[in-house]
Amino acid sequence: MRTAVLEGSSRTTIYPRTLEALPWVRNLEPDIEQQLVDGYNNLARLASIARNNPNEWLLSEVETQIITSRYGLSDRRLGLNFSNWSKEDVLAEELTLDGNCIGADLFSLELVDADLAELVYLLLINSTDETTSKATIQKLNVPQDYTTLMQTYRQRFADFQEVESDFFNALNQIDETVYTMFNITDEEKNHIEHRLGSFPLNKLQPRYPWETVRPRSIKAYTEDRFA
Repeated sequence: MRTAVLEGSSRTTIYPRTLEALPWVRNLEPDIEQQLVDGYNNLARLASIARNNPNEWLLSEVETQIITSRYGLSDRRLGLNFSNWSKEDVLAEELTLDGNCIGADLFSLELVDADLAELVYLLLINSTDETTSKATIQKLNVPQDYTTLMQTYRQRFADFQEVESDFFNALNQIDETVYTMFNITDEEKNHIEHRLGSFPLNKLQPRYPWETVRPRSIKAYTEDRFA
């Protein structure tokens, strides 16, 4: 009794015979019903909190702060050093962070401190641009008080990770309630979870509340606002 899964899509076709064969529970036990109500209410509460994506907050905060107080990344006091960087275009997914250095393969650029390097790294990897270059990096603007900004970001990220963990725990509790509701055995449960984790069903991943619909560009480059 399989559904038709469209790879690379968020859609699935459920055949009528599948619906007819589902073991619908007509009369839920009151305690089971209450567990489901509490579980979904908790999930909705966590989802509203989890929408606070710390990376999206960082992009917006940078854009706000650089209007009144900014450094161009090429400012001497920021210590931008390309002496070990000879690549032209670099894929954002290739970038790595190590202390005050941002690297790609065997190449790296240096900045004055780890806070600034982390900020620049996050701006580059969360951009819609798939590639970046030396010329593009030099046009980037950052807030003057980037140290405080990064402290706030790290706290938000830690809080977000806790909410994310609570969200998945709430999902698991709902699953366990449903297993109990349908009298699913451990063997059947393992089979279900194995199938959901295998191709092609594993391609149908939900979009969680903290995931943006699509990446957006960061309006923090000289040519965007200050040219």
